[in-house]
Amino acid sequence: MKKAIVMAGVLFALTMTAGCGSQNQDHAATAESDVTENEEEALQDNENTEKSSKVLVAYYSTTGNTKAAAETIADAADGELFELQPAEAYTTEDLDYNDPESRVCKEHADPDQIQNWVGSLDLSEK
Repeated sequence: MKKAIVMAGVLFALTMTAGCGSQNQDHAATAESDVTENEEEALQDNENTEKSSKVLVAYYSTTGNTKAAAETIADAADGELFELQPAEAYTTEDLDYNDPESRVCKEHADPDQIQNWVGSLDLSEK
């Protein structure tokens, strides 16, 4: 993903350089050389970032749809998956968005009513 963003930026820079044209060939050659050097630096920076960064995909899912999406993202990003779990599990009645007295409607109206979450995550280097 990061490589795609870097490459898109490099292509944009190349397009802008080529699209503007130049009155003198020496200037165009210098600009192209600068872009190539910048591209190499950007790719090197990206490789260093990928080696040192870690990805955490945290999710909460009541029906399993979000879990499936989180697993796909974690696989694609080579990340660690972490499931958020409420201290008190949600019931079907709690999740009824059509009932203003349901737990989710009350929590949406007043975030201070949101219950605690359980679980822990080790963020130390592995």
